[in-house]
Amino acid sequence: MNKRRIILGYLFGFIGAVLLSILVLLLLFKLTIGSKSYLINVLEKDNYYEKIDNEIKEEMGLHILSSGFTDKIIANIYTKEDVEHDIKLFISNSYIGKVTTIDTSEILNKVNSNIDNFFKENNLLTVNKGELKEFTDGLVKIYSDEITLYGFTNSIIPKIPRLIKIIDIGIIVIGISLIVTSIILLIIKYMYFSATIMASGFIILFIRMFIFEKVDVDELLVITENFSNELRNVLVSLNDLSLIIGLSLITIGILLAIVKSCVNNKK
Repeated sequence: MNKRRIILGYLFGFIGAVLLSILVLLLLFKLTIGSKSYLINVLEKDNYYEKIDNEIKEEMGLHILSSGFTDKIIANIYTKEDVEHDIKLFISNSYIGKVTTIDTSEILNKVNSNIDNFFKENNLLTVNKGELKEFTDGLVKIYSDEITLYGFTNSIIPKIPRLIKIIDIGIIVIGISLIVTSIILLIIKYMYFSATIMASGFIILFIRMFIFEKVDVDELLVITENFSNELRNVLVSLNDLSLIIGLSLITIGILLAIVKSCVNNKK
């Protein structure tokens, strides 16, 4: 009977360690990448909106180089507040699985107005309206593309709510399973809860090492440089948090073992 208890104790102790590790990692994902507020906070800290604003202006400047127009035609066609609003709209829609279409009609109207003024100031006549429309459409497309990451995420966005729902269900199922496992361990008088907690910490550190050793974060380039920078920031944050959590669990396990040892010595 004692042997059975010992075997069951080690078995369920290991299962408890695995369940605790998975639960911690799911919660970590839920509170970081799975949280819209977390992502917006990361972007704000890194001045992402200003970077995108500068990128749009640079791209538009390159677009008009061979057109004969000056930078006046893109002056005041949108504001930094517009960029911030549209990026937040894109993020909010993404978390509910909706592909965002940016309304650029106001920007287009302002571009056309600036072009009309350019023609008047320089006593010029409008030539090929088809080419002019293609040119102005290209300008507003630059704005839309920078905001929506050139549409590269459109195939992924509809799957985001489903993924978050799966994580939520996983947290509940794993949490209940961990409680049941803990009850079983109490029933069979398992005495090594500290070892289970320490083991979960080592499992998290192993998973962290396995994932982040395989990914060269510094050389990561996805879609655009600005997006890649934010992705690197998130990955570095996850790397640091998983390290802290893993070491914390190991420390808690060691402290519990020391306390238990001191109590046993007094007895």
